Amino acid sequence: MLYGPLVSNVYDSYIDDLNAAKKADRYVGHEDKFHASSAGRCIKMQKYAVDPTVEPRKPDASKLRLFRLGDIVHEDIQAAVQKIADEGGFPDVITLIEEEINIPEWNVRGFFDLAFYHVKTGILEVIDIKTSATYTWSKTFGRQKKPTNGWYEKQLMTYGIGLERSELIPGPVKTILHSNVWYKKEDSAMKHNPISAETWRQPTIDYWTAVYGIVESGEKLIAGETHGCPFYSFECNGYCDYAYICGSPLTKAKKK
Repeated sequence: MLYGPLVSNVYDSYIDDLNAAKKADRYVGHEDKFHASSAGRCIKMQKYAVDPTVEPRKPDASKLRLFRLGDIVHEDIQAAVQKIADEGGFPDVITLIEEEINIPEWNVRGFFDLAFYHVKTGILEVIDIKTSATYTWSKTFGRQKKPTNGWYEKQLMTYGIGLERSELIPGPVKTILHSNVWYKKEDSAMKHNPISAETWRQPTIDYWTAVYGIVESGEKLIAGETHGCPFYSFECNGYCDYAYICGSPLTKAKKK
């Protein structure tokens, strides 16, 4: 028997096991919590996400491989930062990596990628690592830069709000700085993209306050009619793990 043709299946099974272990470690017992990483998304999607009777659609093998590439980049960058921190390369700074935040009043929970708390100045840097293909990179940095939908900004701001209130920070936070570190998968280019906390704090507070209040109220949400369900029509096409059950009129039929 030849085993070469089976390697891709072996790898897919390996990734499946990694994802199952990660899910068990992070999310089992917390299924009723909103994910900080989903900030800005459709409110009906958020309602499905905390409903124990609804299962999200499982990503196909090709998408899981792409997710794994993102995980590897995250792990490498975090390991590099940890190494420098262990060697004393960030003086008077508390370095935090992959720690949990909770915001009880919104029922939100999440894990941020990196943070640096400057003990002497009270500056808190919160950083999220993003891997992207050329299209997203061009939208963010290219000549044809497009307006943001606010997902990444609200995600970062959610981490910042949770972190500045947490016991992980031993002193006052006088200034909070947010940024994404981008890694382009095609050619390994990297860029740092700062996000304005002043601009995005209130929209983030308003978003999670609305999500929590609407979901808790039991209000009937109708895709395509209820405000925020979704905020953008493209959410219903390839960006929602619950599109199969939602019945959104915005979902486009797949071409045969």
